[in-house]
Amino acid sequence: MICSNPNHGELSSREVDQNLRLLTFEGGAYSLMVGMGETYLGALVIAVGLGEYLAGLITTVPVLIGAILQLVSFWGVRLFNSNKNWAAFAAATQAVSASLIAAMVWQDQVTASLLIFVAGWYWFGSLAAGPAWNAWVQNVVPTESRAQYFGIRARVCQCLMLIGLLVAGMLLRTFSGVGVFVVLFALAALCRACSAIAIGFGTERPSWRPNATATSNSFLENLRSLDATSTKLIAYLFSMQAAVYVSAPYFTPYMLSHLKLSYIEYTWLIGLGFGGKILAMTWAGRVAARVGTNRILLIGGLGIIPLAVAWVFVKSVIALSVVQIAGGILWAFYELAILLLFFERFAHDQRVAALSIYNLGNAASMVVGSLAGGALLAAFGGELIGYYCVFAVSSGGRLLSFLLMPTERATERPSFIPHFRFTAIRPIVGAWVTPIFARSRAVVQVPEREPVRASETNAGHASVALDCEPAAANLQASLS
Repeated sequence: MICSNPNHGELSSREVDQNLRLLTFEGGAYSLMVGMGETYLGALVIAVGLGEYLAGLITTVPVLIGAILQLVSFWGVRLFNSNKNWAAFAAATQAVSASLIAAMVWQDQVTASLLIFVAGWYWFGSLAAGPAWNAWVQNVVPTESRAQYFGIRARVCQCLMLIGLLVAGMLLRTFSGVGVFVVLFALAALCRACSAIAIGFGTERPSWRPNATATSNSFLENLRSLDATSTKLIAYLFSMQAAVYVSAPYFTPYMLSHLKLSYIEYTWLIGLGFGGKILAMTWAGRVAARVGTNRILLIGGLGIIPLAVAWVFVKSVIALSVVQIAGGILWAFYELAILLLFFERFAHDQRVAALSIYNLGNAASMVVGSLAGGALLAAFGGELIGYYCVFAVSSGGRLLSFLLMPTERATERPSFIPHFRFTAIRPIVGAWVTPIFARSRAVVQVPEREPVRASETNAGHASVALDCEPAAANLQASLS
């Protein structure tokens, strides 16, 4: 177990307020970094002339590198004897990686291998920071105010991510040449450095630190612990992710090199997909509370199937804007359903295994899909017909993956909606959403049942709180 049980009584009100301000600041700084930096990595590849194939792979291969490297997080937390300090170190690694990208562009030393390596370390910082940050935050934010606080923090982060996205788009439109990317990634590095410093200034009590006597299951033991239904769900998710990423990495070169969109039009379309997902997430949660998780997965899973092939027929920016907004909404339904399924469908002792397996398997699926898409493009010599083929194959693969959707048992209406944060922006999927594992308040009253824990009782019913602390605390242990 990475951290002991939370003990908010050890914090004074002043310390609590300071921690909440620091968390909001670090989240805002991180969001600016994402909006101005990593989102435009594919555009940077095109600008420096490394080709459309690398522009696609740069969004997937580094993620897999980072997912493999972050398996050392368990030992990292033990080495630092602190979740907070390890999270700050990982965040600083991202800042250094972004600054190295800026330096490479400044010195005109951008090569494919070096860029993939540095971007891999960037994603190591992102993925390694997540579990430790979650384990620390669960102690920092008082339980009774989490719903309100994370709601406010999410809106601040979303707004700043959009601001970063738009500022970068305006700079790219105003200034010609690759030099503007130096400014963008230098600003991104500065923002993440500020974020890391904010984490470092946070409060951490000795009672929250790693338990040196804890044991952990190996990755293979976690894999073997999954039952047939859980395995089928993961197979569906991985196959869908692979199908999506046959095309997803190549929309950036398609928009910039073949549709000849300006940077401001490119930014506009990305922003619409991201904005559609932001607006739809809360709405999707209300729909899930009414009709159940299975139905919103059905809506999202069916809805995302034609999104790729639609780009074969839709050309104008106005029409593509409609596709992006619709896509953002449908992706919100799909991804919220996935988050809920982890906590509603997996038993308590399976959640850590499922999340740790998904973390690495998700990245591997993305790379498999992007390599397949790149091979198709190469077969057609990078011509326009190759992109049409990639989009069609992606939609076809999504349809086949949809047939794998598990239907063995119905999922009831969710008793809670987990908090989440946006990790990255992607041109077609809108954003990469990851859960925040601090306890979430119930959205409906349900009878006491597993795998959730009843925290308050009222006339035979329970106001349910998500028992995510063990998941957050043990996630790094499971990755070992």
